Amino acid sequence: RPFDRSPISACPRRLHEVKARAPCERRSRGAVSLTMQRVATSTILAVLTLASGVAASSGTETGSTGGSLRSESEVAPHRDVADASMPLPFTRQISVQTPRMTGRDVFLLRGLLARASDSAPTAASRCAAVTGCAYDEATSAAVEAVQRTHQLPVTGVVDSATAHTVLSAFAADGYQWNRTAPSVLGYRYQIHCPVHLNRSIEATCTLHGGNGTVLFSFIARLHGASRLPAPAWPHWNSTGTGINEFTTDGCTPTGLSELDLNLPEDEPKEYGPYPVNRATFGLEGNAALLLTNTDDTPRGGILVHTGEWTCCGWSGPPAPMPNSLGCIHAYPHSIETVWKILTTELGVVAHKNVGGVTPYPYTSQGLLSVELVA
Repeated sequence: RPFDRSPISACPRRLHEVKARAPCERRSRGAVSLTMQRVATSTILAVLTLASGVAASSGTETGSTGGSLRSESEVAPHRDVADASMPLPFTRQISVQTPRMTGRDVFLLRGLLARASDSAPTAASRCAAVTGCAYDEATSAAVEAVQRTHQLPVTGVVDSATAHTVLSAFAADGYQWNRTAPSVLGYRYQIHCPVHLNRSIEATCTLHGGNGTVLFSFIARLHGASRLPAPAWPHWNSTGTGINEFTTDGCTPTGLSELDLNLPEDEPKEYGPYPVNRATFGLEGNAALLLTNTDDTPRGGILVHTGEWTCCGWSGPPAPMPNSLGCIHAYPHSIETVWKILTTELGVVAHKNVGGVTPYPYTSQGLLSVELVA
């Protein structure tokens, strides 16, 4: 079914059964840190911040799976040229070539263009996985339709102006939480976080039991890195939208995902001493596009966690938390409370923390909804 069109309540069966088509994603948050280090060694130039709140910059980007985006020479020998004016996650112009251009940027482009049907006569089809997802004539025709609609030169080539337009027009997934009780869908709990375009505004998230009742509310930060290369972590109190959701270390993706409770990470300074909740597989919205449970997944390591940040200059609540680099940060007492409610009141099991293992070996017990509200 379309990845951001069908209401989730229309699904006639437990949502984790969709894993037969696209298994749940499980990634270690540590893999994102490794990626950040790689990105920091690349030549990345910050460019235009879009009015839609999509922060843009350029450079050599790597995937959050702990491995690199395929080098441009591997994707299309002698034809790829890095373009510093391209907005992340795009780092090169994209066009029809022989052999076909493939890679994560093409995968994301096609996923975004699949939303273009309401504003362009020709829409690209979304790929099932990054591997093998090619920029073909049909995709070029979809790009031409977008260029024509937005009064750009009609070339079929994804240049800087076209990439900015695609992000501005289609980055917002339109996801809205329909408030269906988690138990109706076969889950024990749900965490819901309404976010603003300005991610420096911390969110008030709610923990819901299986019947939909609010059991706990807590403050959370879903702001990604403020720029690339990312400042030394942890970094505090940055302003604005943050790097867009489609980029490594960017803001926490909006949409609906499966969620599961894992035993604590092995780095309490960064992740806190308590069990963490791990986003495992995207079901709707941008989460469905970015959390694919494959080795080449565009994003990964999305955890709900805290940290022992007082070691690094944090004064504690109610001071703003450090940027999350894609995860959801909450105060230590909040994560402790969530863990205790899940295990003592809702019968949720804290599964072994398997980090980056895919497919995730356990049945996810919860849901995560991140909804753009303003």
